Amino acid sequence: MRKFMLITNRYKDRDLTLSNEIVSYIQQKGGSAAICVSNVEDDNQKDFALSEIPADTECILVLGGDGTLIRAATKVEALQIPLIGVNLGTLGYLCELEEATVFHAIDCLMQDDCIMEERIVLTGEKIGGNGAHMALNDVVIHWSGDLSMLLLNVYVNGEYLTTYHADGVIVATPTGSTGYNLSTQDCRKGHKRCANEILRRSPDRHHVPPYSVVGRHWRNHCSIRFDLGLALSDRTGYRRKLKILC
Repeated sequence: MRKFMLITNRYKDRDLTLSNEIVSYIQQKGGSAAICVSNVEDDNQKDFALSEIPADTECILVLGGDGTLIRAATKVEALQIPLIGVNLGTLGYLCELEEATVFHAIDCLMQDDCIMEERIVLTGEKIGGNGAHMALNDVVIHWSGDLSMLLLNVYVNGEYLTTYHADGVIVATPTGSTGYNLSTQDCRKGHKRCANEILRRSPDRHHVPPYSVVGRHWRNHCSIRFDLGLALSDRTGYRRKLKILC
C-alpha cells in the first residue's frame, strides 16, 4: 500500500498535529496521503464529502475513537476501501492502533505485511418506510413514546424464531456484540465469530440468553424480521413491522 487517506476527528486531534505527522511520515517513505476532517460532532460545520477521497486510495486511517471509526465505515462503505482505526479516545474496542504504534503499523502496511478482515454489516429498514440504513455494529429497536412493553415476534429468513416481551431489542453484529455482551453481563464474543446476536433489553435479561443467528439460519445474506406490537396499551391492534438484513 502506498496511497493513504486520513479521516480525523477534529475534537480528538484538534490542531491536526498527529495527522500531519502521519502524512509527513508516509510521504517520507515514498507514499502519498491527505487528510479529511470529520466534523460530525459540530452542528455548525459540514462533514467531509466522499468526493474528497481519491478513487485510487488503498487504505484509510481513521483517527479518533470507536464512534469516529463506525461513522467513517458507514459513510465510505460504498467505496470498498480498507480502514484501520487509531484510538485517540478512551477504551477503544474497534481501533487496532494507538498513537504509540501507528508509525510501526504504517511501515507494515506499506510492506503489505497485514491481514484484511471482512466485517458483517446490517441494513435496517421499516417495511413501508423511507429507505434503509447501514450499520456496522448494531440496530436498536425500542419504543420511544409512553412507557409500554413491546411484544416482538422474531422471524429469521421467514422462519419463526421466538417472541419477546421487552423494552426493546438490540441486533448486533460480531463487531458490535462485544460491547453489548459486556453491557448485558454476558460472556465476551470475538468479532471474528460468524454470527449475529439478538439481545433483549429488559430488567430480567439474565433469564433470557441472547440468540446467535448461526447454523441453518446463516447464509450469505440473512433476513431478520420483527413484527412489533404494544404488549400493554389501550391502543389495541397496534402493529408495526421492521426488517433487518445482514
